[in-house]
Amino acid sequence: MKLAYLGLSLPQPTPTMIYELTTLTTAAAMLKDVTTTLNSVAAECPAELVAAWSTEAGRVNDVLLLRRFDENKLPSGATEFRPGVKHWLSSVLPMTQDVQIEHFRSVPYLPEPSPGALGALVEMRSYIYRPGMQEELLATWKEPLIKRAQVSPMPLVMYSINARALRFIHLYAYQDYTQRLQIRAGEVAKGTWPPPGGKARWLNQENALLTPLAFSPLR
Repeated sequence: MKLAYLGLSLPQPTPTMIYELTTLTTAAAMLKDVTTTLNSVAAECPAELVAAWSTEAGRVNDVLLLRRFDENKLPSGATEFRPGVKHWLSSVLPMTQDVQIEHFRSVPYLPEPSPGALGALVEMRSYIYRPGMQEELLATWKEPLIKRAQVSPMPLVMYSINARALRFIHLYAYQDYTQRLQIRAGEVAKGTWPPPGGKARWLNQENALLTPLAFSPLR
């Protein structure tokens, strides 16, 4: 869509998307029940559901839901868990031990994720950076991430916007664990990965391997 102004046709600004990552820690032996219930209520998700995963390695019995919305347009429906207020996840809450909700923006130099098949295994690498390092983080990772995306699909790279510490998440898609090992070993051997200077910048790092759920748009 274009806007007319003083006889000129101007492009409409691209909306800035907010990514919401919800992590459900399921109760013991309830993972199958949670995923089955989520499959039945996924269509009720306010805002766009981008992906849904369960943990294959890392902290077990987690389910991760990724959705996005225009930062100028809050999604319809309840966005907070409050007694007596129906939420699209209300039916699974009794089967969980904990719920964590975080908000992110994607890095500006990689494409936004689109629905489709990318790989049966997704690696989620999470770095905690020292506060106040957002501009340096985005600048120092730009070239390495663009080159890395040419080797294997990167569905999304995003940084937190509502946390005390700066959380930086990379998502990598692989066909299987063997392909992951081969690609990472090849990049390390070439000296292109990991980017230099990390030890001076981040406080800690976590890693998880995820598999897409049946209703996940991104697979």
